[in-house]
Parts: sequence; structure tokens; C-alpha cells
Amino acid sequence: MESKPKPIHVDISIDELRVARGSIDRTSVRVRVRGRGEEGADTPSAAVLAGEAPKPVDLMVLKREDGGIELVPRSWRKVRLGAGKPTLYEMARRTPGGLGPVPAVEKASAHAMGLIARSLPDFDGYAPEERAEYLLRTIERVNELSKSHESLVQHLEYAAPGGRKAVPPLKNPDLAVRAAVRREVHGWGTLRIGRELGIPAPPDADIKGENQTVRKMVNRGRPLLEQCFGSEGWRARVERMRAERERWESLGPKQWFYVLLAEERGTSPEEEERAANEDGFDETLGEWMKAWEQHDPYRALRIQLSDPRFDALDRL
Repeated sequence: MESKPKPIHVDISIDELRVARGSIDRTSVRVRVRGRGEEGADTPSAAVLAGEAPKPVDLMVLKREDGGIELVPRSWRKVRLGAGKPTLYEMARRTPGGLGPVPAVEKASAHAMGLIARSLPDFDGYAPEERAEYLLRTIERVNELSKSHESLVQHLEYAAPGGRKAVPPLKNPDLAVRAAVRREVHGWGTLRIGRELGIPAPPDADIKGENQTVRKMVNRGRPLLEQCFGSEGWRARVERMRAERERWESLGPKQWFYVLLAEERGTSPEEEERAANEDGFDETLGEWMKAWEQHDPYRALRIQLSDPRFDALDRL
């Protein structure tokens, strides 16, 4: 008997527009390799997944200078938009109203609030700081549950009697697929892909001109893409994304924005640009771009919060 069960089905979904435009992450390329059960079958793990909690998120309470209180990713204490610039945490603390919604935080908070509402119907009567602190503690408990749930799913999918451990049939299939997508669609070398994915290059990388770890990942990821879409189907997707990439790269920054806005609203870039010229938003957009060029994130964020059309940036 083999020590590892073979995957019999690979589910990969790709947001072709976002990938073509260079946004290749867990949201634009989703990968799931099932190790047991027929396609579409109601396996025990599928039943567990039906009630899956949000992915664990590491949050903290932020008290803004304007008196507002919110939950933000703990990583914001370290993330900067450039050398010498303040952290996102400091920017959020100083910016009236904060930096806007963060999808992962909103999802975790909504899930936790649904649980809180069942046991604390008078929750809104507590002070804002107390509510934020309790919400954070609730999310942390949900994080623990989510991690336990993931462990149970792996056990049901990959473990078996006889002492076989819950070892997934493939090592980091999501990273392997994203590496292959970068290579196939954008033609990036293994050194650049390694930098993007946080995979250190070996000491002799400069001599050999490649990151061998990434090359092996690409070689593992490409067959998964072909298994999911078929060889010809995957090739057709690659060609579509390459064509979109070339079109996107031929546009200027303002044109990029109007394309995103048109996709968001179901209109055309020409319509959005014409309307923006008429109501003055085109000038606002230019000021926003200038603020980023001048490395002035505070001004850029203030401008961005002034008009809901900037929400189209979420499509990147």
C-alpha cells in the first residue's frame, strides 16, 4: 500500500483579468486538491467544509486619534508603503475614519458578531472599547476553531487506518500552481517568482541564474493546471491572459483606472472618463496619482476616501 494517497481531483479557479494584470494571489488563483472521494461526492470532509468558519486572522484593537475604535490586522504594525514612511497602523491611527474596510477583517467580524448576537442581545449597549475588546477575543476563539477544523478536514481526507498520517498528497499545491501561472502567463524567471512568493534563492543562484526550488514548483504546478483544464484548455487560457496582459500594459495609469471603474459599474471606460471630465473627478484622479508619485500616502488616502469611485481599485 502506498504511503500517500494520490489526488484524484484538482479544483483550480482563476480570475483571468486579475492574473493578467499581475495580481496573482490566493484570491485570484484558488487551488484545492482532494485526496479522497469521487468528484461531487458528499464525503465526510465535504460535509465538514459546508460549515467552514472564516480563515484565521491575526487582529488587534486600534484606537484612532479621532476617537474611533476598530480592529485591524496586526501585520499593519510592520507594513510600510516605502522606506521612511509610517506603518499602516500609524496611518490608520492618524487618518479620520481609518483606512477603509479590510475584507478579511469584515468577514471575521461579521461571523463573530453573528455568534455574539445569539448570546449577548444587549451587546450594543456596552462601551465601544469594551465591544471591540470582546469582539477581538471572540474572533481569536473562532481562529482556534478554524485551525482545529482544518486539522480535522486533513485527517478525514488524507489519513487512514494502519497509522497513515494526514499528509496531503502534494506539497504546497497552491504555491506550485501560482508559480506556474507566473511563469506561463507573465514569463517571469524563477528568481523573480521566488522573490514574489518569498522563496529564498540558494547561494549559487547568481551563478546558475535560477532558483531551483521555484523551478521544481513550476514543474509541479503545470501538470495540475493541465489536469484541471486539459492541456489545450490551459493553453487557451494562457493565450487569453497574455493578450489581456499586453493590452493592459499598453494603457496609461488613468486608463487603467477607468477600465477598472467600467468593469465595476458595467459600463465602458470611455463613458466613465467622459463623466469624470464633466464632474471634475478626472482632476481628482490626477491629484491622487500625483500624491502617490510624491510619496505622500496621507494625502493620497484622503483623496481616495473622498469619492466612492476609488472603490474600483479593489478589482486589482
